Amino acid sequence: MGRHLFHVTPKLNYTSIQEHSPNLTELDGLNEWNGGHYVYLTSDDDPEEVPSWLSGEKNIPNGQPLDNIEALASSFLQPTTSQAILQSPNSDPKLEQDPHLHAPGHSHAPAILVVVPKANNITDAFWFYFYSFNLGNTVLNVRFGNHVGDWEHSMVRFENGVPTSMFFSEHIFGTAYLYEAVEKKRVRAFPAEQQPTTSSTHHDNRDKKEEEDEKVHENREAGRDTLLRPVVYSAAGTHANYATPGRHTYVLPFGLLHDETGRGPLWDPSLNAHAYTYDFVSDRLFASTRTPDAPTEWFDFAGHWGDRAYARDDPRQYEFVGQLHYVSGPLGPRFKDLRRERVCPGRAKCVVRRNRNEEGWRVWEGEGGDLEEGVD
Repeated sequence: MGRHLFHVTPKLNYTSIQEHSPNLTELDGLNEWNGGHYVYLTSDDDPEEVPSWLSGEKNIPNGQPLDNIEALASSFLQPTTSQAILQSPNSDPKLEQDPHLHAPGHSHAPAILVVVPKANNITDAFWFYFYSFNLGNTVLNVRFGNHVGDWEHSMVRFENGVPTSMFFSEHIFGTAYLYEAVEKKRVRAFPAEQQPTTSSTHHDNRDKKEEEDEKVHENREAGRDTLLRPVVYSAAGTHANYATPGRHTYVLPFGLLHDETGRGPLWDPSLNAHAYTYDFVSDRLFASTRTPDAPTEWFDFAGHWGDRAYARDDPRQYEFVGQLHYVSGPLGPRFKDLRRERVCPGRAKCVVRRNRNEEGWRVWEGEGGDLEEGVD
């Protein structure tokens, strides 16, 4: 997010409204321009030239593909994904001190965790993933749906502290599942108090070392050193979230338009995340005690995290069967219906699937279908 802001200029009606790039702590100041909704964080570079900051190759997680990895885990319960094309944040002097820096599944790009307490002992844990560019899919070798800036999310719903269902965002729609239907990955947890002592040079520490090693052994024997975590598959290019690897058809029948997911590098967002609690009654975001220095001002920005859809006379723009080559960048997390009562956002029909392998192509049943206002 921070690195992305370094390469954009806020624009209104395709016209710059300030010369310097905003940072995460002043982004909400752009709301003074007609409420901010029509402000677009516009790329300083031509996306057609594929500048390096759009690709995010430096943020591929440590480790190996999902089929061959044993990632570290934290005490938080959250999804892991097998997508790895993210954008790096601004350099942070604290980064090198991160004990998880070289852990399997760690990415330099932080994820966003927003926990939303609700009535009836319901808590929704939203995991947001930001990307600097969305590469659209192709139909009959014609690509459409590109946009600068991309927000996707997965949400775990807890009832009385127990996870019961999940939502996976996919473009301007998404899919909900019972939690029990979602694939899980068993990962090893190594809290600081359970880490074995690797060396001891003082006789005074020997008894403590043996005691710690015995505790770790007991936890492993009892299976207390592992966690079952839900797995999210992120599509190549579009970053849409799915519950399974493979081909996922949407909008158009006969597979004309589809996403592809696979068991690529495993990303554990808990190893580098900004964590928050959101009170939707007061409409306020609070940094958690886990990341007390995490900025909050960016959350209130009411505009778009990318370019406005290019004009029809722009040489980069074209239209195909009513779809544009470049669409507008998305709004941020606060506009993803965080206060939703059902696990699905919006007022459209919400079906919570019991089987993650259920077939069928997705049709948007949301409100209007405006690409600027959707889940993506």
